[in-house]
Amino acid sequence: MCRRSSLQCRREQTEWERSVPELLAADDMGITWLLIQDGLLPKMEGVLGKVQLRDSGLPRHRCFNRTQFQCFVIPHHLHPLFTATRGAQGHSLQVQSVALLLMVSNVSLSTIHILTKINHKALDFMWKSVAFLRKHFVEAKEKEIQFGKAGRRQDIEADEATFDKMMTGSLAHWEQWAGIVTRGCPESLVLMRLKPPPTTCRAPGPDAIRKIDWKPIAGKWLKDRNVILHTDSAGSYKAKVPGVLHDSVAHQKKRVKVKGKYVWQPPIFVKLTTHKLPCGKKSCQGRNPDH
Repeated sequence: MCRRSSLQCRREQTEWERSVPELLAADDMGITWLLIQDGLLPKMEGVLGKVQLRDSGLPRHRCFNRTQFQCFVIPHHLHPLFTATRGAQGHSLQVQSVALLLMVSNVSLSTIHILTKINHKALDFMWKSVAFLRKHFVEAKEKEIQFGKAGRRQDIEADEATFDKMMTGSLAHWEQWAGIVTRGCPESLVLMRLKPPPTTCRAPGPDAIRKIDWKPIAGKWLKDRNVILHTDSAGSYKAKVPGVLHDSVAHQKKRVKVKGKYVWQPPIFVKLTTHKLPCGKKSCQGRNPDH
């Protein structure tokens, strides 16, 4: 539905191919053709007959085999987002399209329920369907991502984050994810869910990523990729991986001795860093964090 590229959409105000009044004003045939043009409905002409209005006033595809049986299929039959149910959870394609447009515009489900009067169960089902489609899209795109494919060494960042905690008795189970991304290229982000060991209920969080988790990840994505890896000071990232130069970051103040007295120096968040490459040359790639 978005006309501009993702970078332009972040810099400027997003312009959408469709609007709420346009979707609501379309009749049943009109909304079907709009969704087919936008790629949200499959074009089944050729597999089935041409979509046409039936006596019920709703568009249908007719099966080619008219001699044995009469089969009519709605355009959104078995669609992953749009439903054709009846009752409180059944809504027209126009209203469902508006709900989808509001969802991808980051409008909350409670607000969409108030504006469209769509049943909350139907909204939850659509939201879960959108989440599953995004998940499958990301998994498909991750297979195409390669680090270090450029001619020179690339700067790669890696880190882990904790998002949720579940209590079972006196133990806490954490949801922890690890991510790897090329510096300056956010679309190259790959995520892996970790399996940290359970902790006590009063623990502030799981430990840093373990070497048993990091080694397979580094072997799959970074081995022999000719990259410079920027991470925090966790010991697991220091594992030796062929083709990877490690650059750890420690943003903390240091106690140093100056003229016979110990003083605290504030952390240096940014400074110029030079790496000695295996070939003997030196690489000075931009401004890197203190290491």
